[in-house]
Amino acid sequence: MIYKGIFFFVLITVFTSCKQLSDEKNKELISKDSLDLSVVDESPAFEECEQLLDADRTACFRANMRQKFTKALMDQPISSKKSLEETIVIVLIIDKEGKMKIKNIESSDLVENSLPTIDSILQKVVENISQLRPATKRGIKVTTQYKLPVKIVTKN
Repeated sequence: MIYKGIFFFVLITVFTSCKQLSDEKNKELISKDSLDLSVVDESPAFEECEQLLDADRTACFRANMRQKFTKALMDQPISSKKSLEETIVIVLIIDKEGKMKIKNIESSDLVENSLPTIDSILQKVVENISQLRPATKRGIKVTTQYKLPVKIVTKN
């Protein structure tokens, strides 16, 4: 009877320790396989930037974004009663399908009071930008966030 008790105790100990070892290995695998979505393998790209590699593709993307926003804003009739020279930051989201939308616009109270329609103007600019190729991480399309500083200069 004592041998059965000892055998049962050893059996439970073996099964319990194997499960703990298995859980620890699974946790290691999960942490190694987790995607760090704060860094992407390939940044979003406009059609004209797709064939470029890494840093050149990112530079092309940023230059195109600046150019498209600058051109679109220059075409808009923006006027203010006061002269302005302010920088706003447009926080953009580029989703897994390559569609862009404005998440937030960071601006001073002066800009908000002097240019109350700036949000709708920027929204129209985003709507008119062509579809992008989304960013990827390990071949998986991912949503990314992009901050675009825009300098607003008006003269009365």
